[in-house]
Amino acid sequence: MGIQRNIRYLNENIVSAHIVMKRIQMVVGGLLSLFFLFGIVEVLIGEIERRHISVYLIFFIPSLLMFWRAVRTGMLIESARRYEMIIYGARDGIVTAEELELKMGKPGYKIFRELEKIFRKGYLQNCALQRGGDPCIIIYDMVYEGNTGPRLKDEM
Repeated sequence: MGIQRNIRYLNENIVSAHIVMKRIQMVVGGLLSLFFLFGIVEVLIGEIERRHISVYLIFFIPSLLMFWRAVRTGMLIESARRYEMIIYGARDGIVTAEELELKMGKPGYKIFRELEKIFRKGYLQNCALQRGGDPCIIIYDMVYEGNTGPRLKDEM
C-alpha cells in the first residue's frame, strides 16, 4: 500500500493564470458576441442597411470563438482537477487506462486525447503520460514500502 507525500499534481500557477485568461476571454468574447449579434439582428429586421451585415458577421465569428475557447479552457481545467484526484488515489505510482476509464466513465481514447491536452498545457505536474505499451500515468515522488517513484511491475 503506497503512501504519498504532501505533493500537488495540479500546477496551480499555470491553472490560475489560465483561469484569469479564461475569465477575460469570456467577458470580452461574450460582450462582443452579443454586440455583433445584436447588429446582425438589426440588419435582419431592417434597422441597419443590409450592406453592413458582412462587417457584423466578420467580427461576430471571432468573438464567438473567443468565448468558446474560454468555455473549453474551463472544461479542461475541471477535467485536470478530476484527474488530480484520481492520481492522489493511486497506490502504486501508476494509474492505468482501466482505472481512468472506470473512474472517469469515458472510453480510453477520449481520456488520453484529453490528457494529452492537459499535459501539453502544463496543468499536471509531478507525473507523466505514457502512451507506448500500456497507456498510463506515471506518478513521480510516490512513496511505497520505503521506496520512492513508481512501483514497477517486477517489484509487485
